Amino acid sequence: RIHPGAMIIFLQLLSQVSSLHSKADYFYRKDYPLVISHRGACGYIPEHSLPAYEMAIYMGTDFVEPDIIPSSNGTLFIHHDSYLSGTTNVADLPQYASKKVTKTINTVTGPETWTDWFSTDFTDV
Repeated sequence: RIHPGAMIIFLQLLSQVSSLHSKADYFYRKDYPLVISHRGACGYIPEHSLPAYEMAIYMGTDFVEPDIIPSSNGTLFIHHDSYLSGTTNVADLPQYASKKVTKTINTVTGPETWTDWFSTDFTDV
C-alpha cells in the first residue's frame, strides 16, 4: 500500500516540474543538459525533505529524483538508504531495539553483510 502523504508529495512535485515544460522535444534538447536533482537540493537543505525538493525546483531543476523504498507492509519511505542508523535516531529508541537485524545485501561489488535497522522491517511507525 502506498502511504497517502508520500503520494501527495510526489504528485505535487511532479505537477510543479511537469507544468514547467509540456513538449516531448524537451527531453531531447541539445542546447543545455537535462538537470535531475537527486534527493532535492541536499547541498543546501537536509536531503529528502519537502523544502529540499522545493529549493531544487526553485533553483531550476528539471526533475527531482527521490529515493522511495517500501516497508514490509508496503508503506513508502522517502529515504536514501534502506538502513536507518546513519540518518535517524532509531538506535536511541528502546522500542525498536528488537528490530536490529543482520542482512546480506547484494551490491555492485558483491554481497555485503550489514547489522542495522532496515526500513523494510518497520510496519508499526
